[in-house]
Amino acid sequence: MYFSQHTRPAQDVKVRRVRGALRVLTALGVVFAVVVFALLLQVAPPGEAPDVGEAYQYARSHVTLHGKIAALSHYDVLKTTEPLTCSDGVQNFTCLLSKTDITPILRELKKIDVEPEASPVARRWVLVLDFNYTDGTWRWRNITVVRGWELKWNNETVYVFQAPIEKSLGEMVKMQKEVSWRLFVEEVLKGVTWRRAGQDRSNHRKRHCDTVGLPYWGRHRLFRRRG
Repeated sequence: MYFSQHTRPAQDVKVRRVRGALRVLTALGVVFAVVVFALLLQVAPPGEAPDVGEAYQYARSHVTLHGKIAALSHYDVLKTTEPLTCSDGVQNFTCLLSKTDITPILRELKKIDVEPEASPVARRWVLVLDFNYTDGTWRWRNITVVRGWELKWNNETVYVFQAPIEKSLGEMVKMQKEVSWRLFVEEVLKGVTWRRAGQDRSNHRKRHCDTVGLPYWGRHRLFRRRG
């Protein structure tokens, strides 16, 4: 009897160690799967932009010229902003600010069978209607223009201005996706940590029951959950 009473706790210790190791491996597996999934989303074939086929299809679905340019920029094929309300101080018009000159814009538009007539525009600055999030009002912001072009297509006129912008539309979309992904990963890791902590508390209660010789019926019976 003495031998059996002292052998069982030793066996329980081994079982608990094995279960603990399995839980750790499971948690690591979840983290590994999350990381691999993130890498698969970010990796694209050499020399090809992510979702480039979808970008052209998305651009074709738009009717207006500025919509097609913005659609390509949404997928980071082009480096322009979204269509903006602009002004030269006399009249308002639609324009897009671009990190590049007009060459890549005309090249990518040609791939979706859109060939606008482009002519240079001599302009040193342009006013862009911008929303000020600090005081919640709209304001005109003066943008320095490097070079400008007037695009005419299908009875529509769009102006493209090469300007020192910080982020293009596609870069803003990417940044938003990365932030959302980080928040998702943090929630997954928090869930793994919470389940691990809860299991540790349950194991502690079971070990206490084994020590004092009481049956263990779960966290809601002999030991009420605290906190």
